[in-house]
Amino acid sequence: MPILPDSTVIDQFKVQLSSFGQAWNSGVGGEGVYSSNTPLETSQNTDGKVWGSEDSLVLNLRCKVGCDQGEADGIFAELEAAKVAAQSRKSNTIRFEGSRGSGGMHFELSGQGVSVGGVRGTFMAYVLRGCGVSIYLSGRHLPNSRGHMNARISASSLLLMTYDGAFGVRDFLWFCLESLGVQVLSNTVSRVDPCVELACSMRKVSESYQERAFVSRVHKHASVCEGRDRVETVYFGMSTLRCRIYNKAVEVARDEKKRQIMAARRAGFGNDCVRVEFQLRRAQLRLFGVESLEDWLSLRAGIVAYLTSDWLRITEEIRDRTHTTRAALSPFWRDVQGAFKRAFGEASEVVRREFKTEWMPEDLGKQALGCLVSAYMVESGGLYSDANAFMAWCENFLDRTIDLVDFDAVLDCKSLRYHASDVDIGSYFTPGEACPF
Repeated sequence: MPILPDSTVIDQFKVQLSSFGQAWNSGVGGEGVYSSNTPLETSQNTDGKVWGSEDSLVLNLRCKVGCDQGEADGIFAELEAAKVAAQSRKSNTIRFEGSRGSGGMHFELSGQGVSVGGVRGTFMAYVLRGCGVSIYLSGRHLPNSRGHMNARISASSLLLMTYDGAFGVRDFLWFCLESLGVQVLSNTVSRVDPCVELACSMRKVSESYQERAFVSRVHKHASVCEGRDRVETVYFGMSTLRCRIYNKAVEVARDEKKRQIMAARRAGFGNDCVRVEFQLRRAQLRLFGVESLEDWLSLRAGIVAYLTSDWLRITEEIRDRTHTTRAALSPFWRDVQGAFKRAFGEASEVVRREFKTEWMPEDLGKQALGCLVSAYMVESGGLYSDANAFMAWCENFLDRTIDLVDFDAVLDCKSLRYHASDVDIGSYFTPGEACPF
């Protein structure tokens, strides 16, 4: 978990993290560039608290480290020396400030790198944590020729709750990167978790779930119980897009710092507190048209409106499963919709996912090439010589594969008409026309 500064001060519903450094502290609450505690007016309650925000934010970055290659080499040399020193320590971390001067901020540099971005991820040689953020650097001055990310930054839950979400911490994230000599060229949102809290009991959610009084566009759902069949968490959906509804009061009871921040900043926090949290990862964000953080900030009101009105609804008792639109919303879910509107703004229009419906030959070719490369790597034991050898193997492999095709009595020849990918190409043929294979 990203490390927060040691001293946390709660004053007039505003939490200031003391070790952000002179440049950061001079801007908090003032007119400086990095004045972060500026949530949208629509998100604020009458007492200055907010109804919700993002609880997780991960950005993949294409950036420039240093002004030129020489300066980048100097930065990475400092990081490498500190990393080697960290490996000899029991904690496997070491305090890192760098020679550039960072306004009094410091980070904990890990002695180990890490791979991020899934199975075929990018190896990040340097991992720095501090001030509520985690920064990952690959060790490259610029992105590679294919434009892959060469850095990543994530904001912790505590930082996002303290400064009311992505809108509040955006400038500070860039400031942290600049303090290390990193200039962001472009960013891509890898994960974001919008959420709200309501001061009510989890019992309402538990009863609706057990009675199956909900309408969802996903079939996967589950519940987690604690004690004697007491439902504490309900899940809908898969990892790329899912909703988690859980008892937030139980979670923060074990974390005093988080409980204080919730009490100071959240309008829906109390002895009974239910959080409704959506988790969106890269594959789903792309369907909503979200690439950058700026895209998310401009579209988030419409996205959460879709998630709470179309993708998932908790309803009164459903009497007719064939006409679920007739089921009235439960009072709890109406409150959820209202909280998301107050937290993320009123949507001018609902933003829906746009699935790809037209497949071009180039798209199918890329899919086929990926399958051939995988087959080649398996058959060759992971060895790759050059493109010509791969092409020769493909020709031989296709000859061997086509030999396995069955004889089609209707066409009186060998036919591939029963062999297809998971892409529907039926629309490309006129009705009644025989498959040309």
